Amino acid sequence: MKKKLADPSMAIKQEIGLLKPWFLAARPRTLPICLAPIFVGTLLAKGEVANINWILAILAFLSVLFIQVGTNLVNDALDFKKGADTQERLGPKRMTQAGLLSFQQVLKGGLFCFTLALLLGIPLIVAGGWPLALILLFSVTCGYLYTGGPKPLAYHGLGEPFIFIFYGLVASPAVFYLQTGFIDAACLIAGIQMGLLAMIPNAINNLRDIASDAKVNKFTLAVRFGPTFARWEITVFSLAPFVVGFAWLLKGHPLLALLPFAAFPLAVRLVNTIWNTSQGSSFVESFGQSILLLFLFAFVLGVACLL
Repeated sequence: MKKKLADPSMAIKQEIGLLKPWFLAARPRTLPICLAPIFVGTLLAKGEVANINWILAILAFLSVLFIQVGTNLVNDALDFKKGADTQERLGPKRMTQAGLLSFQQVLKGGLFCFTLALLLGIPLIVAGGWPLALILLFSVTCGYLYTGGPKPLAYHGLGEPFIFIFYGLVASPAVFYLQTGFIDAACLIAGIQMGLLAMIPNAINNLRDIASDAKVNKFTLAVRFGPTFARWEITVFSLAPFVVGFAWLLKGHPLLALLPFAAFPLAVRLVNTIWNTSQGSSFVESFGQSILLLFLFAFVLGVACLL
């Protein structure tokens, strides 16, 4: 009697089932946050050099990507351990909270991603020297300390400042430096714009999680100063990049100042949504709008760098 052959499609489905929790734990909706500053910094550098080293650009993106995924995984594990992620949480389910992955699995996954980020950064260090080594070590360390260590950044109202520094003052200027060998006012203007926009999704999550964060002494800015402050914070972060953009006029780049205003209606829509979403909601719509705003602003600014 012939043995029944195993259905290969079932094996594939099982593999997908095993990988899906890791995919969700990486929080793919947040990943444009790390793409935007690399994209802008690279295209801004294209106006300063004859040829872009695309290998360095791709390695920089992958390194930043793994730092963000590592931070997300460590955050998933440690927020669960500290009691910040419970069944009362309004946002998307976290994998440790849902029991789909263990605390140890997710934490080790985060540390593995940090290791990959450092390994991918070796060619960047060779090309950019000791400043890139310091940037990578600083970024990975802060990625862990975001929710880890004795004084977690996110638990002491330092989440937004960390994001502004990493995705704003570090990411775009570092990529620009990799390609050009110098830093100037232009890459800092772009960095400030990217940093402001990158803070918005985190600020929205903090507004959403005020009640659950307060219970575990996670003193985000939203917990410290209340929902009205958090809404004003998001409003400023949404509109300020367009104001900062006028600095491009002083640099003689009117297109860089004006073309990003194509994203201005999205900023107005986001602000309107934030002020008209009641506390206790999941803020899913606002979060999606913030990612779209960041993506469109970065895309238009990057294209303007080529014109």
